[in-house]
Amino acid sequence: MSVLHVNQIKNKIRALFEKEIVVTDIEKLDSNNFDLNLTSRCLAAYAIYMATGCTEVDAAHAVVDGANDFGIDAIHFSQNENELIFVQSKWAADGTGGLDEGAALKICQGIDKLFSLEFNGVNSKILSKKNLIETALNSVDSKFKIIIIDNFISKELPVHSSNVLDGWLKKMNSTGDTDSESLVTLVHLNQAILHNSLAKGSANSIINIDLSMTNWGQIIDPYKSFYGCVQLEDIEAIWKENGSKLFEKNIRQMLGKTDINTDINKTLETEPENFWYYNNGVTILCEKIDKKALGGSTREVGIFACKNISIINGAQTVSTIGKNGLAFLKSKKIDSKVLVRIIEKQNAPEDFEKNVTKNSNKQNKIENRDFVSQDVEQIRLQREMSIEGYNYQLVRSESFKADDKSFDVIDAVAALACSSQKIHLTMTSKNAIGKFFDNLDSGIYKQIFNQGVTGWRVINSVNHQKSIEKRIDYLISAHTKKAGKNYGILVHGRKIVSLLVFEKLKLDSTFDKVFIKAVDSDINEKLDQVVSRMLSFLTQNYPDNLLASFFKNTTKCTEMVEYAKNYAA
Repeated sequence: MSVLHVNQIKNKIRALFEKEIVVTDIEKLDSNNFDLNLTSRCLAAYAIYMATGCTEVDAAHAVVDGANDFGIDAIHFSQNENELIFVQSKWAADGTGGLDEGAALKICQGIDKLFSLEFNGVNSKILSKKNLIETALNSVDSKFKIIIIDNFISKELPVHSSNVLDGWLKKMNSTGDTDSESLVTLVHLNQAILHNSLAKGSANSIINIDLSMTNWGQIIDPYKSFYGCVQLEDIEAIWKENGSKLFEKNIRQMLGKTDINTDINKTLETEPENFWYYNNGVTILCEKIDKKALGGSTREVGIFACKNISIINGAQTVSTIGKNGLAFLKSKKIDSKVLVRIIEKQNAPEDFEKNVTKNSNKQNKIENRDFVSQDVEQIRLQREMSIEGYNYQLVRSESFKADDKSFDVIDAVAALACSSQKIHLTMTSKNAIGKFFDNLDSGIYKQIFNQGVTGWRVINSVNHQKSIEKRIDYLISAHTKKAGKNYGILVHGRKIVSLLVFEKLKLDSTFDKVFIKAVDSDINEKLDQVVSRMLSFLTQNYPDNLLASFFKNTTKCTEMVEYAKNYAA
């Protein structure tokens, strides 16, 4: 792109954010580079604006660039995505250059400090984000994103900088589980992406795309619609350019790490050639659809100009493809497609869009756990517990309400996994409880549900687990400051806490034969001891680890459990 494009980007982002950007520190410290620094700050604001669809004011106020900024130019928490975003922006008047290795190291080291809640020496703008950062770090569902945004021509980051960032991301996301969703992700926005985004208008405006479909068909009446096959690479490109704004009218939007998304990604990795057959496809609503002349009247290929689109079904498909990328497909040169239908709504009645959205998302997925109601061992356990006055719910139901004598199969899995004293079962119950139901004939499911497991073991495990959870919830609520390693252990490590409390209870064979009352005072005392030992282990061995990631790492958690058990002995 030419200098003309660079100036267009500059003028647009300055017009959007300049009035709200704090500049007093630039005027005092670096007046000679005022224009460049202001533009760089506006660029950081645009990264937030583009990623979240927030207001121009909120995006500008996310900017923290300045002296002692830890290499971070903007920080923002997206409520919709439950995601904490860090931005580093780079601007060059001629649009040439690349992120240098030192800058890559600086932002990694800076985020490391913030993840460890080290705010000493940081500037006042980052300090004002302290509560926001602490809240995100201690929320069990939070995610984290780094955005590198620049106006450089190059599509790729320089090799040395990329290696630094990739290595740091690997460290942050290391859990020992290849199926685990990445907690920290990286996005690079370059000159071409910026220009295309700005050319379409504001981040909150309409999304227009040109969609290429093969083997397409058409429905004329009553609402103009097209359907056909779309290359997964095209879906990935649409996601990268527009992100979650594609799903603003989708009921479910993106669900994060779910069994559905795991299955979609598994198909991409193991059977991409069958993706079209296994996937339900994507439904797009458009204000207007025009078929372009390219391709003529043949149905082999068609280019469709789609104005003001919204993906109202298939958010999990699109986001999984976009987030995980298609590196494997590209390296193997595998041709993989997805079924897409596009529907024009301009001549439809007022409630048409709402009804299409609602009914497209009505189908309920049959989950693996739904088949446990046919398992003879589960039926036996249900009967044994019923005789003792307990309601053991095997079938999913909105009407089911848990109480002192009612619980479901998910409660049973979590409790049995923790009381089993087997770290891999406990970790699976925390990170991917759905895996227990992948195979009801063998594997981890049979390790907790087999002929040797009695109804009393399930009842006693669940009741003790409830007492442990109650104590953990109390300790969490008692923390006036929702931060620190102790708080993080309670939030992220509660299943490991449960395993260690069960270990300290020294349960014997009577656990399988008779009712054993969960004594709250005894459990509370043991739980406090366990948390203290876990805190000591972390302080000594992994003081800088992000706890959300630490408690997904089976190897590290095994070390912690052994440490606590040996101390107790």
